[in-house]
Parts: sequence; C-alpha cells; structure tokens
Amino acid sequence: MKTILTAFALSAIAAAPFASATAEDAHRLVLTVENIKQDDGTLMIALFKGKEAHASNQAFVGRQVAVEGGNSTIAFDDLPSGDYSIKLFHDVDGDGKMKRGLMGIPSEPWGFSNNAQPRFGPPSWADSRLEISGDLETTIRLR
Repeated sequence: MKTILTAFALSAIAAAPFASATAEDAHRLVLTVENIKQDDGTLMIALFKGKEAHASNQAFVGRQVAVEGGNSTIAFDDLPSGDYSIKLFHDVDGDGKMKRGLMGIPSEPWGFSNNAQPRFGPPSWADSRLEISGDLETTIRLR
C-alpha cells in the first residue's frame, strides 16, 4: 500500500497543458467525487492517458479542486479518444502530499477510476482503465 499514490499529485499538477483534440474527436469526461467527509482542503486529481503513463505516474492533465460539500463534480473537456485512468486524493491538510500512517498506508482519503481497489500497491491498469470514445460520466467514491 505504500506506493498507492506515490508522488502523482506533484506530477499531475505540474503536467504540461495537453493539446486540444480535433472537433470531431473532442470528448468530455465528467467526474463526480463522492463521500467527501471534510469541507476543507483540496482534491488532487490526476488523469492519465495510456497504460505507460498510468504506470509511471506521468499525468496527462492534473487538477486541484477546492472541496465544497460532500460531493464534487469536475469536467475535463476536449479529450481525444483513448484509454485513461484517474488517481486522486483529498489533501485535507493542504500540504500538497498524501499523508501516510503506519507502514505507509494513506491516512487522507483517496480513490481511483472504476473505484478500483489496491492490492499491496496501486490498482492495475486493467482495473482502473476508462475508455473514452464519446462523452463519459464516472464516479469515484473516496475511501
């Protein structure tokens, strides 16, 4: 579990802006984050395009979203068709890093696309992959 969210937040936020898709290949991903239990802090969200980017934590685009209430909805526009994954956490203490407890287990809420479950590390690409070939709505429930 130690490497569940290894430094993806910094790479996600520092990710270069992506090139917009062509008009016929521009899709919208609407992400709803549920089970936000604290009304402060920031959602740190990283969107990865492709298996290699997912594995190496090279975000396609990153977002920092202020928390306001129990659910939050974030839209990613102009995404080209392809396979993506999402990794996120709720930065409750505002330090920009995932806080960890004993044995490196995350102590701040986190989530992955498809609500994929980690098994001794981050979820596999197969478990968290989202295919975007049109507009898509998805939900991640924080743990």
